[in-house]
Amino acid sequence: MDYIRLVESRLSVDEISELVKSPKCGAISLFIGTTRDNFDGLKVSKLLYEAYDTMAMKALKRVCTEIRKKWPDVENIAIYHR
Repeated sequence: MDYIRLVESRLSVDEISELVKSPKCGAISLFIGTTRDNFDGLKVSKLLYEAYDTMAMKALKRVCTEIRKKWPDVENIAIYHR
């Protein structure tokens, strides 16, 4: 199963991990991106994002398709982007 969402609220690693957990699988792999406190020598105080949701969702679905082509035994995928 693929779980794909764009969200504005804080993400919960535990909740997302529960989505992909399966007794058929022995591990859950996570990538958690974080925000640096600087960029080009300047302090980062906040990030503002704009996205065309429809296009972003298509791109994330494409990532799931590519994962499943390369690793067909993958049971569940969750891609959540804040």
